[in-house]
Amino acid sequence: FKYDLNIPEIENRMMMQLEDLAWIGIELKGTKAIVEVAEKVKPPKSIPTDIPCDIVATKKGIITKVIAKNGDALVKEGDIVKEGQILITGKIEREELDTRYVHALGEVFAKTYYEEEDEISLIQSKKVKTGNRFVRRIIRIGKNQIMLSIGENPYKNVIIEEKKFRFPSWKNIQFPIEMIVENYYEAKEIKETLNPNVVKKALEEQLTVKLFNKIPKDAEILNQDIQFFKEKNKIRAKLIIEVQEQIGEQRKIQMEY
Repeated sequence: FKYDLNIPEIENRMMMQLEDLAWIGIELKGTKAIVEVAEKVKPPKSIPTDIPCDIVATKKGIITKVIAKNGDALVKEGDIVKEGQILITGKIEREELDTRYVHALGEVFAKTYYEEEDEISLIQSKKVKTGNRFVRRIIRIGKNQIMLSIGENPYKNVIIEEKKFRFPSWKNIQFPIEMIVENYYEAKEIKETLNPNVVKKALEEQLTVKLFNKIPKDAEILNQDIQFFKEKNKIRAKLIIEVQEQIGEQRKIQMEY
C-alpha cells in the first residue's frame, strides 16, 4: 500500500547502497512511483606532466577569469564557450620558431547556469480512517510464525499500522520471540485542496535540493531565480541558479606528425 511506504527511509537506503548517486528522489503519483536520480560527478583522471595536453571546457559558460600557468590562453573574460572548446592550449606556436607541445596548466572560471523544474497538483487524494478496524495478531519464534487471529482483512481500502512487542529477557537471555499486532483500519479517500503558498514553498525546497546536489561544492553561488506558473489545478516551478565555477580539464593533445 503506497500510503504506508516510508519514502525517506527508502531514499536513504538506496543512497547508502548505490555509491555513484549524488541524490535520489521518489514521488508517488497515483499507482506510479517516479524515481529521479543524479549521479556523482567523478573527478577527471590527471595526465602525467610529461605528456602534452590542452585544457578544455567541461561545459558551456561565460568566462570570468583565466589563469594560464603553462600554455597559451585562447579565451578571455566575457567570452562565451561551449563544452569541449580549448581554453588553454599546449600547442605553442611562435613566428620563426618550431611548434612545440607542452603540458598545459591553469584554471579557467566561468559563469554557468543550472536549472530544474517540477510541478505539484493542488488537488491531492488523502486516506482517512472510517473507525472500523480488523486486528491480526502473530507470534514469531525465530523464523517461524503462528497466526493467532482468525479471518481475513475484510476491507479493500486500508491503513495498516504494525506494532511489535518483544518478550522480556530472563537472566540476560534474550528469547527470539515477539508478538506482532497488525491493525487494518478501513479507510476512505478524500480530495483536499492544498494551499498554493505551501505548494510553492515545497517546490522551491525540492528544486533547491536537486540543484545543490548537481552543483560542485567549490562553486560560488552568484544568483538564483524561481518562477511559478499556475496551470489548471497544478503549480509548476522553474528554478535557475547562476554560479561561478572552474570549468577546465586537461585533455591529451593528438600529436601531428
